Amino acid sequence: MAKQPRLFPMNDPGLFPYTGKGHFDAPHARKRQWLENAYVEGASALEQSHDYVGTSLTRRMYIFVVIVVMSVFLVLYGRVAWLQVMQGSSFASVAESNRTRHIAVAAERGVIYDRNGVPLTKNLPRFSLYIAPRSLPEGDEDRESLANTISSILQRPYDEVLTDVQTLSISSDREVLLYENVSQKEAIALSVTASTMPALHVVSGIKRSYEVFDDPIESISHVVGYEGKISEREYQDRSEQGYAKTDYIGKQGVEVRYEDVLRGVKGDRVVEVNSRGLSLGILSEESPVQGHDVTLTLDSNLQRAAEEALVKGLGLNDKDRGVVVVQAVHTGEILAMVSMPGFSHEAFARGLSVDEYQSILDDERRPLINRAVAGLYPSGSIIKPVMALGALSEGVISDRTTIVSTGGISVGPWFFPDWKAGGHGRVDVKEAIAHSVNTFFYIIGGGYEEQEGLGVTRINKWLTAFGFGQSSGVDLLSEKIGLIPDPQWKKDVKNEEWYVGDTYNLSIGQGDLLITPLQITNAISAIANGGKLYQPHVVKRISDEEAPISYSQIDAPDEAFRIVQDGMRDTVVYGSARSMSVLPIMVAGKTGTAQWSSINEPHAWFVGFAPYKNPQIAVTVLVEEGEEGSRVAVPIARDIFEWWARHSYRLD
Repeated sequence: MAKQPRLFPMNDPGLFPYTGKGHFDAPHARKRQWLENAYVEGASALEQSHDYVGTSLTRRMYIFVVIVVMSVFLVLYGRVAWLQVMQGSSFASVAESNRTRHIAVAAERGVIYDRNGVPLTKNLPRFSLYIAPRSLPEGDEDRESLANTISSILQRPYDEVLTDVQTLSISSDREVLLYENVSQKEAIALSVTASTMPALHVVSGIKRSYEVFDDPIESISHVVGYEGKISEREYQDRSEQGYAKTDYIGKQGVEVRYEDVLRGVKGDRVVEVNSRGLSLGILSEESPVQGHDVTLTLDSNLQRAAEEALVKGLGLNDKDRGVVVVQAVHTGEILAMVSMPGFSHEAFARGLSVDEYQSILDDERRPLINRAVAGLYPSGSIIKPVMALGALSEGVISDRTTIVSTGGISVGPWFFPDWKAGGHGRVDVKEAIAHSVNTFFYIIGGGYEEQEGLGVTRINKWLTAFGFGQSSGVDLLSEKIGLIPDPQWKKDVKNEEWYVGDTYNLSIGQGDLLITPLQITNAISAIANGGKLYQPHVVKRISDEEAPISYSQIDAPDEAFRIVQDGMRDTVVYGSARSMSVLPIMVAGKTGTAQWSSINEPHAWFVGFAPYKNPQIAVTVLVEEGEEGSRVAVPIARDIFEWWARHSYRLD
């Protein structure tokens, strides 16, 4: 702290010199004298570090002050430069966004057609009312007026609308869907209202409709699928691809499998808005790009015929679950795929209530599952043509090999029966296929006495070659791969050893073997065409580009295929499917009755192809708990083959 300045006394002779005449000097002289003396005194004080009046400013302090001032100016200048130069474009963008609004323009979804160009879907305009919570009027009276306006336009109860408006979170930055499926007339009225109420926004889009037939084909829903509102999880997965929370997306069948092809590309409309958020006009617009059209391999007429045949057969036998698959044997194309019970994809597209959806989920028949690709079943005897072809190819048997069926075989304390009491007598491979002789296939599969069998390893080799226990590659989601049991599987899962009895059961399609209807259809197609195992597919063309056709060649002698084909023809001529012999076309086939439960009825199967000499289609029929394949499944298949013959249907 600086020292206080020294106060000089009035009688100090240095400041007021006495003249010797009894008084002090004249005032002006005294003043001059005082100033001069004060200057001298002050100078002396500086030189002698005495106290003086004022503040000390050293050179170091002066430099510090200059640096501080310059630093402040540099910081301010740098900040201004950074805001203007580095962030100028960003702030300009923000300012521009406050002046403009980007509105996504929905792209029209590609149309799905059947193989003959019949549309299976159509696109209709969709209007929805959205509301911006932050733009809602604050006063209760104004909100009530807004609710009243909406209520009068949409013909909804006023109290309901007011409640919906009042419960919106005012802090939400996003527009919230208030009501969807607004009619076009209502959308126009709401748009007029929205021009003076920035909180309201009418969003136009495209909705999918499946009402394309006067008489709907319910079973086609499993293949075509449906479009529904995007879920939170789907949005998280696809937000980077341009999806919004208000979008709709494929949910099942072709609609979801080919979502990226069908959806198209959204457009972008740039609208100028004022400070209240009201539109002033369109500044620019980028048109949306329509999605690609998709043509299926399905024939809608054949699909209807197959559905009607299955529904008829189920009704006659008091059953409610079944499958039909019809495939082109030389391309792998799926011509019809019926899974019953089905569901209405139009109902899903319109939107189900919580109770309606829950009732579908609670349905024990599980109508949402496409049993053709996702149903797992023991094959029963329909697997025997594959076993026969494997035994012929491996040299275990020839077409001249015969085995005597006396009603079954015994191994130790176990007995493995034929389905016919007393057996079938001496049979060769063709007769064994035609009459489904268990004893013949027990022996060629597991061996017996002097007769060699394939054994579990070679059985698995041939089952794998025909596509069992693996994905077929069909272009539908949720396909199951089934199960080919083997000793290691049994050890890992059941902690049990593999016995010859397990091989016997596997040889006739019983035990733990599980297949899908699509897998067995594909295998029968390969037998019919001489060994080409095609990749089954339901999409024939995307826009003008044909879908690729691929297959693997099964390494088996042509003669082995011919013998098995003859055995399947004999099944229809004199065997377990002889009721089909009256058809105007020659059919080859195999029946099956698959045990799967000790308390429930077995599943009824039929697989076959036609025409026998120049095969074009393979058909599989399954009736869950249908008891006997020859009695329940065969009549359904017969109706399908009869429709085919009656319409003189030929594939290009």
